[in-house]
Amino acid sequence: MKKNIALIILVVLAMVLAWFVFSSSSPATSVNQLHYDTTLSASGNITCTYPQVLHASYQSGEITHELPKPETNPIIMTFSGINSETPKVQFIDATQTISEVPIVKVVDTAEKLMFIEGNGDPYMTVHTIYKNAGVGTYEKSMSLLGIPVGTIGMGSCVDY
Repeated sequence: MKKNIALIILVVLAMVLAWFVFSSSSPATSVNQLHYDTTLSASGNITCTYPQVLHASYQSGEITHELPKPETNPIIMTFSGINSETPKVQFIDATQTISEVPIVKVVDTAEKLMFIEGNGDPYMTVHTIYKNAGVGTYEKSMSLLGIPVGTIGMGSCVDY
């Protein structure tokens, strides 16, 4: 009798441990976030917040797509000097590091703004801000030690 109870307890503990290990380490397949459209005037600065990103990479004959859990510290990008000759983006990444880099405006229509950051060596980022929806995307591609890596994020934007 004692042997059966001990065996049942061990089986239950193993199942709980397996559930905990596999449920916490498996990446999410879909993340939804409620967003209310906000029209951006694009006359001042625009700040976009990216709480979730998708990573893709290629290594050793294998392409990997990963959707990790949402960031505890979302990526925040502030676009300034949008209508000047030298626009910039200042961003705080998930590690809370603050950086400011020059960007080049390539599209400015009633619908969207598009900027390019970097020259492709070692990275290039395309920032797109959709004025009528108040959302932005960024796509970054780079090569880290010969390993192609890409990141994409979508978030909400406000202007001031």
